[in-house]
Amino acid sequence: SYRSWLWLSCTELGFFITTDNGKSIFGSSVSLDYFIDRCMDVFDVQYDAERVRDGVRNTLRTFGGYDNYKGSNTIFVTGSYDPWKSACCLNCTDVTRNVYSFIIEGGSHCIDSCPVNFINLPALDDYRIFLDEKIEMFIAESSTTNDNYNSKNNNNNNKTIKTAQQ
Repeated sequence: SYRSWLWLSCTELGFFITTDNGKSIFGSSVSLDYFIDRCMDVFDVQYDAERVRDGVRNTLRTFGGYDNYKGSNTIFVTGSYDPWKSACCLNCTDVTRNVYSFIIEGGSHCIDSCPVNFINLPALDDYRIFLDEKIEMFIAESSTTNDNYNSKNNNNNNKTIKTAQQ
C-alpha cells in the first residue's frame, strides 16, 4: 500500500512532508530532493521537482482542487484527530454530484480503514453505515447509466458487418 501512495505522491499529489523550511526539530535533513530520489529509485523513472509540480497542476486542472472540486461519486473522510484533516476537502459536499464529506468524531488518521470491531467508536460505525448506503447508491446509479448506454448501442450491434472475406 505504501508503493501506491508513493506513486500518487510522485505523479499526482506531491504530498511530501519535508523539513526544507528549517522550522523543524529535525533541521532540514528531510528535503524535497530526498522524496524525488525515492520516486526515481522505486519507479525507475526520471523525476525532478518540476515533473512533480506538473503532475500536481494536472490533477488540479482535472479535478478542480480543494476550492473547486469537480469530481462525482466521492466521499471525503477524515478523523477529528487526524493531523492530515486540513488536506481533506471538508466543505466539498455537493449532493447533486454525489460528493460527501464525513468527519469521524474521535477518529485518527485512516481510522476508516481499521477492521470492523477493531475499535469501539460509534462515529466509525455511523460512517460505515453511511459508506455502505452511498456505495450501493453509486453502483445502482452506475448500473442504470450502463443499462441506458447499452440499450442505445444495442441497435448498432444488430447491423450486419461485411468483412473483406465476404
